[in-house]
Amino acid sequence: MASINKVYLIDDDEINNFICTNILKKIDFSSDVVAFESGTEALEVLNKAIEEKDVSQIPDVIFLDINMPIMNGWDFLEEYKNIKDKLNKKVSLFMLSSSIYQADVEKSKQYGEVVDFVTKPLNADILNEIKNKYF
Repeated sequence: MASINKVYLIDDDEINNFICTNILKKIDFSSDVVAFESGTEALEVLNKAIEEKDVSQIPDVIFLDINMPIMNGWDFLEEYKNIKDKLNKKVSLFMLSSSIYQADVEKSKQYGEVVDFVTKPLNADILNEIKNKYF
């Protein structure tokens, strides 16, 4: 099973980030979880890691919420597409949403960067399923 060293959790809900971070660590999904409350913030860190050639700052997994202010998940994906080849690392990106809006599921399939669409809230069962299926 592949090792998941670093996870980015991008969601504007601070409480959700706190809970998910603890679950990710508790079930040994990853011990290094970095939560961002905006896609802009996460892109800044990724761009800095690219600039500094610091692969240790690049995640193995990104959980990306769709509905966020300023930069939503789709906007993040458009920016991410421009930098993903510079990451020098395979990153598995999962879209997150609290609704099962079929149009969002279909739209996520149009992005080669998206591994899967996951319904929030993340819990131990969902995360173990992801780990077993993809890693």
